Amino acid sequence: MNEPLSRRGVAAAGGGEPVSSPGAWAARSSEPDSSPCAPIPVRGIPASGGEAAQGGALSPACVSVLSVRGLRKAFGGNLAVDGVDFDVHAGEMLALIGPNGAGKSTTFNMVGGQLPASGGSVRFRGSELLGLSARRIARLGVGRTFQIAAVFASMTVCQNVQMALLAARRRVYGFWRPARPQQHAQALELLQQVGMRDQAERSCSELAYGDVKRVELAMALAGDPALLLMDEPAAGMAPRERKALFELIRGLARARGMAVLFTEHSMDVVFDYADRVIVLARGRLIAQGGVSEIRAHPEVRRVYFGSGASFEAAGAEPFAENEVGS
Repeated sequence: MNEPLSRRGVAAAGGGEPVSSPGAWAARSSEPDSSPCAPIPVRGIPASGGEAAQGGALSPACVSVLSVRGLRKAFGGNLAVDGVDFDVHAGEMLALIGPNGAGKSTTFNMVGGQLPASGGSVRFRGSELLGLSARRIARLGVGRTFQIAAVFASMTVCQNVQMALLAARRRVYGFWRPARPQQHAQALELLQQVGMRDQAERSCSELAYGDVKRVELAMALAGDPALLLMDEPAAGMAPRERKALFELIRGLARARGMAVLFTEHSMDVVFDYADRVIVLARGRLIAQGGVSEIRAHPEVRRVYFGSGASFEAAGAEPFAENEVGS
């Protein structure tokens, strides 16, 4: 059985070039720690170093916004997710990665309420989420974006965000009435934050895909989330577009103190923008830690480059060198 990686520190990735070979995982130099806080112990994964690991008090920003413990999902006799533990802190960007069939989407959907769990606990700001509907979870302060952007193409950019604001205030039942002036002003403010204020009156059907993703981000922010779940936010985007989007997301996370949990297939994005990374394989957590640790971790490298005996025995296909499956 593979042992999870101890979290010995948190490092942000440097550079901007894609990772294009196995050696590149370990070749890029470590950058200074940019995580909002020190690591905290997780069941089965001892933390080392730092006041938090030794039981000292954490600063308010370091308190876990999301705590997942022993999360399980069984489909018949198959355990798609098997005892997964992790935390996400305020202002932190945590990447959830893994090969095809690893359990990433299943984990994401259990946290967001789209899929019931078979066991475990998901606590958001101290409150249990398991058993709640996706709508109820959203109203508690959990936002979400999807791999395929969900906007109303026939509406203007501003109207889309106004609809999200109305939904966040439980006023959708009156959608045939004009939105109130303050909701229009709030929509413009959100569009300003994502760099779309000057396109507020354009139809979403006229936008480039990268701009549509920004509109979707503004809509997700309408509920003022403390936690944002992002399922492959850069999917289908050119390298320059996805870099700009993640710069924006990181800035918003820091400014708002918003925790971000994201899945992403592009390793350059993960290494450049994640504060920490958790890695799933066949439903189990095989590693978690800072970017430099994950890049050099032998089991992670075996999983992604198809050289791990356990995965070869299971008939796993080799993975592309700079991207992974969903």
